[in-house]
Order: sequence, then structure tokens, then C-alpha cells
Amino acid sequence: MNELVFLLEEASIIEVLKVLVPNIVPNHVACRFVPHDGKSDLKKSIPRKLRAWRTPGVRFVVVRDKDHGDCHAVKDKLLELCQEGRRTDTLIDRKSTRLNSSHTDISRMPSSA
Repeated sequence: MNELVFLLEEASIIEVLKVLVPNIVPNHVACRFVPHDGKSDLKKSIPRKLRAWRTPGVRFVVVRDKDHGDCHAVKDKLLELCQEGRRTDTLIDRKSTRLNSSHTDISRMPSSA
């Protein structure tokens, strides 16, 4: 992996990610932040962007507010959207407080973060 593309529900999270991401992502991985105009815009964009973005070594992170929705249902829908985008390599981890243990090349945030 040499690039992480963050698909964001809205631009307000960018400043937080600019501080957080350098502390958890190795220096050799480039990061790009792609803001959207809310949940509807993000939902429409995910399959389209995943199909079109075919740079080797790119991985995607979708950042979406939970609000009051069912976390499992939201993650299932995100998985469907990623599959529509023909990205079967997309991982939706149901353990929202930590990264999947198979991502050994990425530093992890502690589960208490």
C-alpha cells in the first residue's frame, strides 16, 4: 500500500485527520482527503470513485458519522457500496475501536482512543 484515500462525509473532519493521520500511518504512505457534501453525496460517490480509482497500491478509508443509526447496518451498507465499486479488497471491520489485525504494516491506535 502506498496511498490511502479518505472519502469523507464532510470537510470539517479534514483538520482533525491532518493531525491524527501522521501519527498512525507510516511516512511512506501518501494520504488524500476527499470531502463530500453529506451522507447522500458520499453514498452516491463511493461506488463511482472506487470503480474509477485504479491506482496500484491505493486503499480507501470511508469516514462517516454514525449519528443515531445502527452501526452494523451502516457498515453492511458501506460494504455493499464498496462491492458495487468492484473493490472486493475492501475490509469493513465490525470492531470499530481498532484496526483489523491483518494490517500489520500500519501502526494502530490503541482501542481506548
